[in-house]
Amino acid sequence: MSTSTSNCCQLTKVILLALGGIYLLWYVGVPHGDDPRYQLPSATTIVSITGSKYKDVFVSLQGDQSLDRLCTVDDFTQGEWVRTPVKSRNNAHSFESKLDYFCKKDFYHRCYLRDDKEFARGKEIAGWHWAPSNCDKLEFDAYEFAKHLGKHPLLLVGDSITQLQYESLSCLLGKYMDVVSRTKTNITGGDPSINPSQLVYAPEDGADDETADKAPSLAYLRSDHLVRVDDLELIAPHEQEGKLFTKGHNYAWVQAVEHFDYIVLNTGAHWHKNIEWGEHESLEELMEAFRQGMSHVFAHLKEVIQPHQRVFIRSTPYGHAHCSKYTKPALKPLAPPTGEPGEYEWHLFPLFDQVWKEWLEKERDPRFTFFDVAPMTNLRPDAHSRPDRDCLHTCLPGPVDDWNHFLQHEIGRRLLQEPAQDQSSEATA
Repeated sequence: MSTSTSNCCQLTKVILLALGGIYLLWYVGVPHGDDPRYQLPSATTIVSITGSKYKDVFVSLQGDQSLDRLCTVDDFTQGEWVRTPVKSRNNAHSFESKLDYFCKKDFYHRCYLRDDKEFARGKEIAGWHWAPSNCDKLEFDAYEFAKHLGKHPLLLVGDSITQLQYESLSCLLGKYMDVVSRTKTNITGGDPSINPSQLVYAPEDGADDETADKAPSLAYLRSDHLVRVDDLELIAPHEQEGKLFTKGHNYAWVQAVEHFDYIVLNTGAHWHKNIEWGEHESLEELMEAFRQGMSHVFAHLKEVIQPHQRVFIRSTPYGHAHCSKYTKPALKPLAPPTGEPGEYEWHLFPLFDQVWKEWLEKERDPRFTFFDVAPMTNLRPDAHSRPDRDCLHTCLPGPVDDWNHFLQHEIGRRLLQEPAQDQSSEATA
């Protein structure tokens, strides 16, 4: 290289360094306000950028939140109910708009639609939100969650309390979901007696709408026991549902699992001491039947669930007898049900939950999560649907919405904190 060429290169470097220094002095010395053209990446932006190469990260940290402080399923339910009054007019439209609640159907437990007294009570119930004490909660984003479920759909299976969770989520995401009677995906296994509830992702502007009208984004199948009561076996399409102790259904659901990335399962409220479990109608016979039935469910799921799928076994909150006397959340756990008149067999719910909890703790299988919503919901005796007539179900909007905030948080948390694992799982699916 000639001397003149070398001098030219060195001069070019000096000029570039000088220009860079001038720009840095200008950036630091001149205020730019909130002009996005001059914003440096925030922690939130960095997380979103690094996470975007993984499995559809749809959440981001806000403010001073950090990955290592995000709530887990173990500490999310340690907290309290905090009041944030709903500042709406005294009509349903204003109330729903203020909460971004877009229900596509007239669900039974929308208490605020009944009369003026119930509207006032429903407004008060909706004004309380769960606040974890010692960890960070990801912000609920209906559009991003709906969009995520458009590519990674969610199935809920269980009794009427699981139906309540589906109804809550369909209202929270209703602005970006459409109700459909049938989809291209055959989740019934061709059995015309099975009646699923289904929603598809359909954003208002039609943008990014790759999955609308192609597959369900969110679905619910009613199965009160998850197994046939008669023989405690799983039910296949076209098979009989078997005996039912109360009004409901035991639809076949195993054929639908392969079509969903996330599955929420629960049963408990319809399990009672009965001659069906043994001649003595004892608690021991009931618990043995429950373990046997759920062992068939768990064995099947462990065999068919793929690495990219995730199953949430949801706990069952109990009811509160004489619930009309409560007008606000409890600050500490109330005395649990003991089986007294008016408490039905709510005292058995923790026993059913413990069966699953022990199994999942022993297995430590990352595909399965014990989704414990009972501790925080048991603090809401004020939120039941029909005071002194239905003290088990809760109003919509209400604490079940916080279950779904929790669900979005847990799905998002895992994608943020364990991206490498999820990416590897997706590659092997």
